[in-house]
Amino acid sequence: MRHLAFSTIFLATSLVVIAPGCSKSGKDADAEQAKGAADAKPADAAKSAATANPADAGAEAIARPEAGGGPAVAAAAHDAGQGPFAAALALVPEQVEFMVGLSPKAIHASPFYAMVAKELAEDPQFRDALASFKECGIDPSKLDAVVIGFNQSEEFMVVVGGEAIGEDAKATCVIGTIQKQAGEGATATVVTEDGRKQIEFSDGRAYLVNDQTLALTSTAWQPAVTELINGKGTPAFTGNKRELFAKVDTGASVWGVAAVPSEFAAMAGMLGLPPELSGLQGLTGSVDLSTGVGVSVLGTFDGPQKATAVATQLQSQLAAIAPAVPAELAGVVKTIKIEAREADLALTMSATVAELMAAKNVAPQ
Repeated sequence: MRHLAFSTIFLATSLVVIAPGCSKSGKDADAEQAKGAADAKPADAAKSAATANPADAGAEAIARPEAGGGPAVAAAAHDAGQGPFAAALALVPEQVEFMVGLSPKAIHASPFYAMVAKELAEDPQFRDALASFKECGIDPSKLDAVVIGFNQSEEFMVVVGGEAIGEDAKATCVIGTIQKQAGEGATATVVTEDGRKQIEFSDGRAYLVNDQTLALTSTAWQPAVTELINGKGTPAFTGNKRELFAKVDTGASVWGVAAVPSEFAAMAGMLGLPPELSGLQGLTGSVDLSTGVGVSVLGTFDGPQKATAVATQLQSQLAAIAPAVPAELAGVVKTIKIEAREADLALTMSATVAELMAAKNVAPQ
């Protein structure tokens, strides 16, 4: 993948996971870790997968909020039933094959984050990334949403919402940082084209959708993204990925959607994987960090028989390894549920922060 794409995605994910830990002393981080060791199980990670369909978010033309008015741009409302991702999802085109959503606010506020903050703070790469965003006047822990999408052709899109990241000065600073990370000169300049504010860079463009939304995409996806910003076209989550999005909880702290490439069917046998996996067509997953860690993964197959066969194999493997699991992890293993639901294979598990801390202590160093 192009250097600029790598830098964009790296910085986008970095701003999600580092900020508070890098600003706390080890003593403070340890105190939060102890405070977060509550023994309550997280809510069922799959409980909201059947809530309001993201397809209902739609795109609504709204006026740019800065002084002096401005052109009308499209953005989905931050509907309470769909969490903070609605506006970002409305900008991701159907060409996307893999998508990940992260809620920095939710992640940073979680007891799980308090548990790992000290270790993250010691990572020099993340410290550098944090410094870069702070220079731009952005506190990553206050961002509402980050959505990253890409495909096998190495096209990509990143949408970041919150912290006035779409304002001219902040957007210019962020793009300049990405350019420097990619080894290019920081030449970011805001221009207006057909009423849209945007910044051109090699292999792509950044759109200042409104004060709270910055969208970056590679060159090949620019026409589709421009249409979506203008209230035209169909975003992936209401179009060809609609069925996958109906199965994932986009209100979770972290979620992901993948349309499994058809080439996987041929590769499964070559990689020595069970033949049933050749029927895998889609994957969705979410992580609930509200009171611990709740994981929900759903694999969609081309028929019930393959879903049932894979579920049976996994259940057998789980039963075989369960007796050898350390006592500290026994409670977590007991929460693992694997079942076939028609053509879907569902896997869920959960752990309290206390259990995660115990697992951390027994893990190989």
